[in-house]
Amino acid sequence: MTTNPKLIEFLRTFVRDEADANDRLEKELDEEGWGNYALLLNAAFFLAVDRYFDGRRDDAAIIQFVAGMRSQLDVGGSSIDPTAAEALITSVFDPDTPLNIEPGMMGKIQTHALHKALNDRPISDDDLANLLNEAASIASSQG
Repeated sequence: MTTNPKLIEFLRTFVRDEADANDRLEKELDEEGWGNYALLLNAAFFLAVDRYFDGRRDDAAIIQFVAGMRSQLDVGGSSIDPTAAEALITSVFDPDTPLNIEPGMMGKIQTHALHKALNDRPISDDDLANLLNEAASIASSQG
């Protein structure tokens, strides 16, 4: 399944905090359908986390990342399960990490971790486009 370019733009506007454009795209996607968004988000999360941690597992840094992510959220930070978030991030580096995470929680963790990873370690517009296009390619190959 080919990834709708609007899904890529939706993630880009989210990462760049372009709220008006992101809201507009969300409404359009609600009408048109979200297609393989879950696969796109999963791939973008993986690539962003791998980039943030320089491809290396660091349990102490993961704990700090999750604590920072939860504290940065204006609303709902406490609703993110820190144990689940730490496990999901760890799974990027260790695919044998046991995950028992409800899909809604997984999406919430992936969304906020993606934002934090790509804003705490700034990424150029070109590199962000490349990361999201790579994520779209991965998502398209899985769907």
